[in-house]
Amino acid sequence: MKKRSGSVLSLIARYAVLVAIIVLVLIAVDIFLDRQDKIVYSPPKPLVVVQQSQQGSVAQRGVFLSYVQAQDSIPVIALVGGTIETFPVSVGQLVKKGEVLATIDSEPFLQQAKQAEATYLASESTFTRIASLFQNKATTEQNYDQAKAQRDAAKAQYEIANLQLGYATVKAPVTGTILMKNSSIGSLTGPQQPLLVMADLSTLVVKVEVPETYYEKFWNNLDGLHIAITNPSWKSPIEATLSHIDPFVHSASKTFTLEALLDTAEELVRPGMAVSVCITYQEQEGVYRMSQSIRKSDGSWYVYHPETQRVEYVRRSVELEDEEFFKVPDAYQKSSFVVDGQHILFDNQEVRVRGDLL
Repeated sequence: MKKRSGSVLSLIARYAVLVAIIVLVLIAVDIFLDRQDKIVYSPPKPLVVVQQSQQGSVAQRGVFLSYVQAQDSIPVIALVGGTIETFPVSVGQLVKKGEVLATIDSEPFLQQAKQAEATYLASESTFTRIASLFQNKATTEQNYDQAKAQRDAAKAQYEIANLQLGYATVKAPVTGTILMKNSSIGSLTGPQQPLLVMADLSTLVVKVEVPETYYEKFWNNLDGLHIAITNPSWKSPIEATLSHIDPFVHSASKTFTLEALLDTAEELVRPGMAVSVCITYQEQEGVYRMSQSIRKSDGSWYVYHPETQRVEYVRRSVELEDEEFFKVPDAYQKSSFVVDGQHILFDNQEVRVRGDLL
């Protein structure tokens, strides 16, 4: 009996120890969790760079692609057909008005002129004889009128024949540069196609197809339009003067044509060169401005308030802007703008400022 009683007491003691251990573990876990609840994580304040607006210019402009062309390209056409006998000009050559560009075989036209001359002289002689008879009342007025009509018709044919003979020599209609030749010596030519194309390269223009959204903006600022033309091979932009704006919009493309005359430039500018045409239609000087880089994708920005060390989310329309700057609204001219770190902020967030406040 004593042995059995000792075994029971030993088992009870073991269970008591196990329960005590469990209780102690539960107390330790409760204490640990209680301490964890009291730990508060404080993330670091975002680090930002701020800057105040500066005065400068802000412009509204549009940039369009175009190409240089001569203001007037003149196709020279031979007014009579025939074989080209001489073609003394070359592409790129400067020719003066009236200079011979080509000659066409004139023998057929010379024979026509001689034939027309003979017919005219005969009709003139006949008319002189009948006119004398008519004055002496030896013939009728009908015969006089018929002889006069035949004389006049023969004279007109003679003049046309001489004119065609003159057309066999093709002359420059204006002073300009030969841009291209479409034929050669020995070839047949005629009024069907240009013999060559020439232009005055001292007067170059660009014609720009502008979207209709700019029409009112350009028309309302005709006197203030500033046009600059650039090409990667040029040392600097070339200024241009507005020539005209078409008074209509093309219904198919929804664009209108603007033509600008290039001012004198030192660069070697030739028709066909691809250019970018920058047209400034509104510009203000001495306004408070900030870089477009401080704005987020929705057009908003942040300003910093040093008294609270917090930022303010601002989303407002701006009166004037270009590719680089926007005009700061009057209410924010003296504000400090967040110029770096703004993409991770939220409204009324407390921040740290890095660097000197400008």
